Amino acid sequence: MENIMFEDVTQEVLLQEAVTEVAFAMEQNYADWMQSCADASDDGVLSDYRKQSIADFKITIEEGNKYYKLMKTNASGTQKSVNGFICKVDNPKKGFQAGDLLKAAGYNSPATNFTRGSAFDPKTWDSVRWTGIL
Repeated sequence: MENIMFEDVTQEVLLQEAVTEVAFAMEQNYADWMQSCADASDDGVLSDYRKQSIADFKITIEEGNKYYKLMKTNASGTQKSVNGFICKVDNPKKGFQAGDLLKAAGYNSPATNFTRGSAFDPKTWDSVRWTGIL
């Protein structure tokens, strides 16, 4: 019985790390996008405005019962928008496993038509952008 509890804790820690990596990938995608904008219009030099925008862009993670919610937050923390959800637990009824990436359908719910990838497999993160999970 203790082994099962240990496995559950280990899986939970691995999932939390994977969720953090997905959030970081979104932040990095924003920085890359800002650099591509600078390359196209400012000879590749990041303006002070763009540097500050990159520094202010943060993805926060809110933990719920079934999902982790990835939220884009403005610099002051007063405005939030949902960038996507990651399954926290297996949901065989809907065909999802812990770690599945889901597009946001609204502020409090994911689109449950199909998974967009897995938080455990960066090769499946084609749908992870700074604008959200597509």
